[in-house]
Amino acid sequence: MRNLLVFLVILIGCGGQNAPYEEEFAEIFKYLMTDIKVVEGDWQGDFGDGSFYGQTELIAEGIKRKDPDLIRRGFATANFVISLIAEAKGDLGFFLDHSDDVMMGTLGLLETYRVYDEVYAVLNSKEPPAKTAIKEAIVESLSMCNEVIKGFEYYISIPLDVYGVYTYGNTVVTALFAMMNAEYLIAFGDDPAVNPAENLEQIIAAIDKNAYLSDKKAYRYKPGIEKLYLYPNIIMMIIYGRMYQHYKNPEYLEKSKELFEAIQPLKNPAHGGYRSPYSAETMGAKTDDYSTLSSQNYTTLALLLLYENTGDKKYIVEAGEVLGFITTHLKQEAQLLHHWMDGEIAKPEHLEYYCPGCNLQFLYVVRQYWRLC
Repeated sequence: MRNLLVFLVILIGCGGQNAPYEEEFAEIFKYLMTDIKVVEGDWQGDFGDGSFYGQTELIAEGIKRKDPDLIRRGFATANFVISLIAEAKGDLGFFLDHSDDVMMGTLGLLETYRVYDEVYAVLNSKEPPAKTAIKEAIVESLSMCNEVIKGFEYYISIPLDVYGVYTYGNTVVTALFAMMNAEYLIAFGDDPAVNPAENLEQIIAAIDKNAYLSDKKAYRYKPGIEKLYLYPNIIMMIIYGRMYQHYKNPEYLEKSKELFEAIQPLKNPAHGGYRSPYSAETMGAKTDDYSTLSSQNYTTLALLLLYENTGDKKYIVEAGEVLGFITTHLKQEAQLLHHWMDGEIAKPEHLEYYCPGCNLQFLYVVRQYWRLC
């Protein structure tokens, strides 16, 4: 029945009076705007995601509503990221301590730069940081990141006491460096100031060398782990999808489709969504019935990109199913909670319960879904 309902949504489209997940979007957005603490653009308790999606969602919604205050609040996060990049320059220790905010925030700056000119119809002034300042911060951040990943021979193969590495795994964090180069390449071309094409090629080659499991046609979570994980494969699906959009090389599209097939054993037929074991042990899961909001968000983005690149409706139907799982199994009042575990939604006593950054990301995902369905 779930498959049929989602497929009907796709056939009808989003042009009706109420778009899919519109009520959930409005409720979550309002809660984030009124109940979550933000200190000079820094979202509290966001695990770095707020530095990306706190920009994109407030600015996008501000443009949509013609609301200058929302745009200003979005640019406050952009300014916070720009200040972090400036402070991290030449200070590896500071960069490692703030790498989540710096890297995710830089991806947010790339999107903010793309829509920069649209804000003037709303603001009628030059209140945001100068457009050139955003570009300079992006170049500085990517230059710094490329120096860091080059020092690891383009793949972080050792354990690091950095949140992203020990939580999401070496392959995912390494892929984030690739993502930054891919997005820069799409936005600005192969700029000799940062050589995004060359760095992207080097990182992808190193990921293949260190993490590709030829028998599973999938990527490993970190060195020494053979078990199939969701996160590294959906991130690589997204990267190959973006590379296909830039280069039009069909091999990249085939890699995305191949990875989609590889993650199918992780699909949970009982209630939808995908099992995401990266933090199951840490959270205390007793079964493999464990799915996090963050991983479902990224999975949906990967599926939407596959749909955009292929036109095959099975991918957007699947994206709708994952969004359906999120809204029916992870939503509690105006909050999307951190995970579903052992047949139950997250509880306050769990190590992680609620993340505003992932809730902001959900809004971004739904906005992409509306754009395509």
